[in-house]
Formats: sequence, C-alpha cells, structure tokens
Amino acid sequence: MRLVLVLGDQLSPNLSALRKTDKATDVVVMAEVMGEATYVPHHPKKIAFTFMAMSFICLMSYGLLANKAKNWFAHGNRATWFNRTLGSVFIAIGAGVLTLKLER
Repeated sequence: MRLVLVLGDQLSPNLSALRKTDKATDVVVMAEVMGEATYVPHHPKKIAFTFMAMSFICLMSYGLLANKAKNWFAHGNRATWFNRTLGSVFIAIGAGVLTLKLER
C-alpha cells in the first residue's frame, strides 16, 4: 500500500504518480497548500467548489472502501479478529503516549 500525495495544481490524468497507483491498495490524498490558494486572488466560490469536489471524492472513496470491507467482514470471524487487533493497536498507542507524557 502506498500513500500518493496530489496537490491541487498537479491534478491531471497524465500525472505519473496517478498512473502508477494500484487502485485496489494505494491511497490518494488530495491537498492544497495555503500559499497556492492565496497568492493570486480567487473567487471564494471557486475555492469552495474545489474543496467541496475534493471532499466529495474522499467521501466516495470511503463509501467504496466500506462496501469492500463489508463483504470482507462477512466471512467467518474476520470482524472479531479485526476488532481485537485494532483495539490492541490503539491500547498500545495510548500506552506509548502516556509513557511519553510521564517522561516529560
């Protein structure tokens, strides 16, 4: 699994990073830096529409992922195994953060 960062001014179907992604496993993150959004005056509706479109694409991706996960969790004890594993990970992260706070 790879994380692919795409900035708003790079979005193009010819972007090499997007051509090399594996749609089944890779995650694409779309973002825009504040400097790019403010160095040239843009109409506020244009900026709002751009971020709305990016949000919509993210929500559609989450929906697709949830649909695939639903089918995966339907087999056997995968849901129980997933919950126990993820719960253990969060407990370990919490213990690590607590240890860092106590050391300071």
